[in-house]
Amino acid sequence: MKCFDNDFVLNLLNTVNGESDCAVPSFSYDGNDFSAETWRKEVEMLPSLKRGQERLKVTFVSPDKKIVLELSLKITPKYGFVEYTPVLKSLIKKGTTGIIRDFKSLSFRYVGHNKEIDRLITFQRQLAYVRVRRQYGSQCSLLDFVPDDVTLAPVPHHDTCVMEQMQGRSSNDWLPFFGIDVGNTIHFNVAVGWSGAWKSVVKTSKGVMSFDVDLKETEFALQAGESYELPTVAVQFAEGEDLDKIQNMFRRYTLEYQVPRDAHGRIILPPIPMMFSGTVPTDALQAYAKRFRESGIPLEVFWLDAGWYGPDRPVAWELHESDWYPNAGNWRVNQVIHPGGLKPVADAVHKAGMKMLLWVEMERAVKKSPVVQEHPEWFIEAGGDNCMLDLGKKEACDYAIETISGLLKNEHIDCYREDFNFDTIPFWNEQDKAMHTKGLAEIRFINGFYRFWRTLRKNFPNLLIDNCASGGRRIDWMTISLSIPMWRSDFSCQVSAHNAEANQIAVAYLSRWLPFHASGHMLKPATVYDYASACVPTTIFNNCDRNWFRPEQDDAPTRKLLKDVKQRAALSRRIRECCLKDFHLLTESPEIMSNMVAVQFNDEKHGVIVACRRPETRQKELTVMVHDIQLNGVYELENALSGEKRQISGAAMRSLSIRLERPRSAAILFYRLLKE
Repeated sequence: MKCFDNDFVLNLLNTVNGESDCAVPSFSYDGNDFSAETWRKEVEMLPSLKRGQERLKVTFVSPDKKIVLELSLKITPKYGFVEYTPVLKSLIKKGTTGIIRDFKSLSFRYVGHNKEIDRLITFQRQLAYVRVRRQYGSQCSLLDFVPDDVTLAPVPHHDTCVMEQMQGRSSNDWLPFFGIDVGNTIHFNVAVGWSGAWKSVVKTSKGVMSFDVDLKETEFALQAGESYELPTVAVQFAEGEDLDKIQNMFRRYTLEYQVPRDAHGRIILPPIPMMFSGTVPTDALQAYAKRFRESGIPLEVFWLDAGWYGPDRPVAWELHESDWYPNAGNWRVNQVIHPGGLKPVADAVHKAGMKMLLWVEMERAVKKSPVVQEHPEWFIEAGGDNCMLDLGKKEACDYAIETISGLLKNEHIDCYREDFNFDTIPFWNEQDKAMHTKGLAEIRFINGFYRFWRTLRKNFPNLLIDNCASGGRRIDWMTISLSIPMWRSDFSCQVSAHNAEANQIAVAYLSRWLPFHASGHMLKPATVYDYASACVPTTIFNNCDRNWFRPEQDDAPTRKLLKDVKQRAALSRRIRECCLKDFHLLTESPEIMSNMVAVQFNDEKHGVIVACRRPETRQKELTVMVHDIQLNGVYELENALSGEKRQISGAAMRSLSIRLERPRSAAILFYRLLKE
């Protein structure tokens, strides 16, 4: 592609005619279309905060001098990345600005006058081949995150692809990471940083590929002093025929620049936890922690899920039999099951060498909860028993920050798990209706949500935020910068015959975009197959959705279960280290249940391969083409499940045969280069 530098990116902002490439926000203000030529523009170079990444701020002042559009740009030439973050600010001291309508954070047009495109132009001067690589979101389905690619053609009804969130969570319907291919060698990867209801339209027409990223609908004015961040859009520009390599450049960029880091600048890794229901009483939780310590089980996090809160009352051990859902909003510790709060549990957990994770659903409260009764002005109603905490109000956002900060400090919590179990669009619509606006309620809420999480990360720089929203329904470019989606799909909550296959599919398709995402497997049956299916990039031992063993149990099956957990937790650390590298899907169409599935994580000299034979798979042997192998080298190949090690030539390693004798079996193979 063209020389990728600041001038190239800035030139894309200057272009308004339809004959050149263009990447610029788009909206109407006071009845007139925004134009980079008619709004006063200033460009400011900002200090670089990260090596290899340049920062610019481009400001556009409206002709009536009432609003300013600040466009922050992060440009990373090494990876071909540009991140666009627009902020609208009011410049007035009283009254309101003109009306802003149809705001698009990025309106992108690619004409691409080069030889590759010339070969793709039909006699009508229209692009003949544009493919959109898109994936479904998370809907508690076996097929969460499966691709649904679309090839656009320059004919009516086939020239447009629309991706739109129908609920107010960013990865509910479509994953906000998608690719656009123009021919075989021109590629764009797009990541949307908006944790609400985004929309994107991709089109091909008259020799041009275009796409927009915007909110579902916007029509509002700014009040004096108001300022709002709008959807961030990250775009990767790439050339070449190796899409696998391009996707791994995306992963490398994400690891280097986007994932959360601790106070020392180290990447916060997805931990290896065991889950427990918050309904399990304190003495039992302490006994679990003590048993892990005495058994030398190398778990890293003790995960306390829903059910620990609400009025003082007895509750059932089993989460699915408890009243966890209708007590949301009452974030006081139930003293009947947890006398003295959760600190005694956290102390036992820390003594066992683990960190403590706590589940909260901060944005939902039932009408009967004390905080709704005391501060109804902090909540939005839309019918039904659930109310939504209006994070767009400063006082409500302050309450959220203070509540979680208090739990972290007072109960000695190390990791915060936030859930989000409802559709927010009806609540935003009610608020917009009252304000006679469109989209403003969502904009205010999402800005408050970012203030909430950013404040927690600033005040607790080593904090892991576990991002859950009925599973993985709020995974986007912004949330992955602040959190890790440790529960990518609520399908893992179900006792299903296909839990393992759902994990395999998610690993195969999410890993092309995200280095970090996780899910769990039930402690029973907990076969090697179940573990291997859920071991990437970490594994979660699920003793929560069903309580599979109690701490006092010491029978042979329980001892066998804990022995397996000990071995697999240690193994998971090795696997996780490899997952910081490149990813390759070695088999085709994992959503077809009769297919074997194999994935590879690696750098130039070592890696891991995880292969699974499914219940419906008839074949016993699979040959995979392993990536980044030196054909003349000598490798050590280790079967992690049997402990067997052997030397193998580079040629044999490149075309590797894996034999799995039984259905529901798996192989975990580590390899390293011994001799070049």
